[in-house]
Amino acid sequence: MIYSPMYGRIQISIADLMAREERCMGLPAEKIIAEALQLPTQLRALVAERLIESLDLEESGEISPEWREEIIRRCREIDEGLTELIPAEVVLSRAYSALK
Repeated sequence: MIYSPMYGRIQISIADLMAREERCMGLPAEKIIAEALQLPTQLRALVAERLIESLDLEESGEISPEWREEIIRRCREIDEGLTELIPAEVVLSRAYSALK
């Protein structure tokens, strides 16, 4: 299971998602699109989100191996319930209170 900030928990492992990405390398765009449209709704949303996010990256926007491992570790902690997620509203409220 992985976590998408926009869509919450999605029933697919990071390894499965990365394997799907590797299998798609080198395929014509039309085939990739056709296959993507057959995915379940939440997974299509995740793919769309990642594609849109990729448009905002600089040309050298590759994620370093260290950051990739950190992301995987954090997602695993969330999935295993080892960390508490705090809503942004609560975090911002605390931050604003601390500034007063």
